[in-house]
Parts: sequence; structure tokens; C-alpha cells
Amino acid sequence: MKWGLVGKGGITHVRREAERVATLLEAMDQEVLWETDLASVEGKTVHELPELDREADYLVTVDGDGTILHTQQRCDTPVLGINAGAIGFLAEVEPPMVEEAIQRVLDGKFRIEERPKLGAWLDDARLPDALNEVTLQTSRIAKLIRFEVRVDGEVLDVFRGDGFIVSTPTGSPGYAMSVGAPLVHPAVHATVLAPIAPFKLSARPWIVPDASRIELELLPRDSVQGVQQARVVVDGQEGHDVDTNSVVTCAPGGGVARFVRLGSGFYDRVRTKLIR
Repeated sequence: MKWGLVGKGGITHVRREAERVATLLEAMDQEVLWETDLASVEGKTVHELPELDREADYLVTVDGDGTILHTQQRCDTPVLGINAGAIGFLAEVEPPMVEEAIQRVLDGKFRIEERPKLGAWLDDARLPDALNEVTLQTSRIAKLIRFEVRVDGEVLDVFRGDGFIVSTPTGSPGYAMSVGAPLVHPAVHATVLAPIAPFKLSARPWIVPDASRIELELLPRDSVQGVQQARVVVDGQEGHDVDTNSVVTCAPGGGVARFVRLGSGFYDRVRTKLIR
């Protein structure tokens, strides 16, 4: 069986944990393929992510949620996340349990969980699919942007604030939660809409059906005409400048992310990782 190993090779503790995982896999007669960033540090043969996606049976990410999101954005192969980050909400395994986790996969004692991604566009340009969230945000700290939010063509509201989050249930324990949105179980078919620091007392998060088409239109402000005001960011990984009157659209049509799960449930994950 082939395992693709992914992580930030420039971080010492990540590199050490990746080397340990590789040693465990090889001791079990498994083939290890090293992703470029790790391989360049360890002196191994380099494999780009698309190649790992084609060749590996499973991908193992050694790091935090950012590396998992980066990998899931570009790959369809099931991911086993090993937490070497601060929280690692999306990760399945803590480092002490790695050997047991690998053995369970080899014994077939696991399941593949699929999480839907959110399709995203900037005007007519397709953006990467979002596993967590799409964010329209101010590009200048402490400078408000003004934007209109529409759901299936109907105006939800016009906001002034730092921005707006369109989140999947998978992303609800992340950025959306930090601005006061509720946690949503991943089995719920919904999309979370959450303003970021809105200059409006009545502004609150919304839960809408996941079949909804969400549009965020950046509106002009007289005081900052001609100044680049905002960016759209997908999963905290990729950002693009947004011009006045441009529209960020979020709608069904994204792919799915696949996780290797060994039994931990959503409530257990919330309890152990977020309630501390």
C-alpha cells in the first residue's frame, strides 16, 4: 500500500513527526511517498501533490488544519490527519496514537467520511472549492467595507463591517464560530452566514439551506473610490482582490473531501478540542 506524506518541512517538530510516521509505515512494509515540501528537507524523492493524489492509496498530513485544508483543496484521495498543530480540529489522530491508527487502517477497521465542499466564484472566474469557508474581508485593517448579501436572489441585508463568512458545517467550528456563529453538525445540510464585526446592532448569523446560492456584492463607498477595499479568501489558503461592484458567489457544485475516520465523533471532537 502507498501512503503520501504531507506537511511543512520547514517546521522542526513537524519534520520530526513526519520522519517518525515514515519509519512506522516502513516497518509495516508500507511504501512512503514524500510530498515536495517535506521531501526537500529530508532528502527524499520529490512528489508534487497531484502526483501523490494519483499514486497514493491514502494521504497522511502531519501538521494542523491548514495543511489538511491545503491538501483537501487539491486532492481526492482520503486523508488521515495527524495533529502536529495547535488545535487540529479536522485531524483524526494525536501523535501518541499514530502506530495504532495505521494498524487499524491496515486491518480495515476504519471508514471513509465524505464532507461536501462549497463551490465559489469571483464574478465569472471559478475559485477553488471551499471545505471550510469563503470569506469576503477588508483588505485594510480598521477600514470598513460595504456589501450586499443575497440569498437565491433575495436581499438578506446590506452591511458595513470587516467582512462576511459563508461557511460549510465543516467550517462552523472554525472562523465562523469565532465571530459568534453556531456549531453545525456535519450531517446537517446547511450553510452558515456570519458577518465579521458588523457596524449594525441587528446583524446576526444566519443558517440557510445548503442548496442556496449566496451572493456577496462589494458596494462603493464615496470616501474610498479607486482604492482596493476587499479580498475574497477560500479556506484561508488562497486570496484574490475584489473590485467595487464585483460579486462573490457561493453555491452547490463543489466536490467532496474524504477523511479516514477511526471512530471519533463530532461531539467528542468538540469536547476534547474546543472546550478546554
